[in-house]
Amino acid sequence: MRRELVLVFGARVTWAVAALVAAVVGHSFVLAVDLYGQASASVAAGSLAAREFEPLLAVLRPTVGGWSFCVTLIGPVLAARVLAAEKDRRTFHARLLALGSGRRLMVRKLLAAWLGLLLLAAPIVLCALVWAASGGHIDVSESLVVLLGVVLHAGWIAAVSTAAAAWSGSTPQATALALLLCVSPWILDAAGEFAALAWLAPVQRLSISPHLAGFERAVLQPGAVLWLVVAVLGALALACIGARDDWTRRRRGGAAALVGAVSLAALLVGDRWRGGWDLSEAGHSSLPLAIADAVAELPAPLVLDIGLDRDDARRAQLEQDVVLRLELVRPDLVVRFPFDAAAADAGSRGDAYGRILVQVGDRAVETWSTSRRELITLLFEAAQRPMPAWEYPPYAGHPRVLGGGARSAIAVVVYLLVPLLLGAMALSRPGERAR
Repeated sequence: MRRELVLVFGARVTWAVAALVAAVVGHSFVLAVDLYGQASASVAAGSLAAREFEPLLAVLRPTVGGWSFCVTLIGPVLAARVLAAEKDRRTFHARLLALGSGRRLMVRKLLAAWLGLLLLAAPIVLCALVWAASGGHIDVSESLVVLLGVVLHAGWIAAVSTAAAAWSGSTPQATALALLLCVSPWILDAAGEFAALAWLAPVQRLSISPHLAGFERAVLQPGAVLWLVVAVLGALALACIGARDDWTRRRRGGAAALVGAVSLAALLVGDRWRGGWDLSEAGHSSLPLAIADAVAELPAPLVLDIGLDRDDARRAQLEQDVVLRLELVRPDLVVRFPFDAAAADAGSRGDAYGRILVQVGDRAVETWSTSRRELITLLFEAAQRPMPAWEYPPYAGHPRVLGGGARSAIAVVVYLLVPLLLGAMALSRPGERAR
């Protein structure tokens, strides 16, 4: 691994990019802290309750969002270079002969690229430590879930970039292909907002974004973990096939198609695994405990027919506020969107538009309300069972107003010290070729 690590950490470009990412992540963190402090001041004035302040959503999540944006656009440049540099230097085949196995070489390249991308994630941990040192609240459990998502996201980018480099002939080709593959989920996510593109729904489930969203809310979903692990292993297998220059094009193409089909099937299995655990301190992504236990005991099938199309803001709110909470306790929940089956304009929607049909067992009730409590109440009404008391466990909240000195210290650390340190590392690199 020494050669691979030298290609990553011995390169000036790695540390220069790390300095740039640190500045962007630090800026996201400072903005989040400023907004959080301004809102926290309203607690003293009595306009907002302290329980409304969650550092996870208001501070840590925006910070991770800044990193995700940077690593998606810049990460492929660093990750693809680990393998593509060997082809530029015409040492790739010599490395294959020396190791005697393309699989061993691909694994080493993937691990080195992964570690390089985790270097870019170090500012997230630093910002969290700075927040804690300034008196901000950090919950260990929810923070670990968020960091797990960061690690898996970095692994996915590293694997995709390694596969792109294995099938490319030079660094520019590898970088362009890796960047295209890593940015493509954004295109799918954007298309998912339009009713006219509802037919893309099956393809959109192959986007990485929905499977990372839970980690940002401290929701641990085994299905999402499985999906990301399968995606990494599938990309690694494709990289191993791409490295087999001794195979004919037909054989490589057939092997790649087979691996792609197997990976696709495994990804779909992971996508259908809906259960999980809300590890956030406030429990903001779950139902009250008594309600959740009672919902878990309702008879099957549990079905929601939601008569809203993708252009309707109520649908997104309903999916986030109700569907995701129900799926944590009822992985067998069936959610259907009738208006996705065929494109329908506003004039042809009919009276059924906006209707939500709630079915439990062989009984069904309907409503036009998107209220979480109303829909949960209808679940128990359809099941003809009493609903337990709607009581969330107490959450004190963690408002925090930073003084001028603490605010200045944070700005100095994230804007100056960290980028300058990483920039100094870049300038100190000898820039020698790996040996």
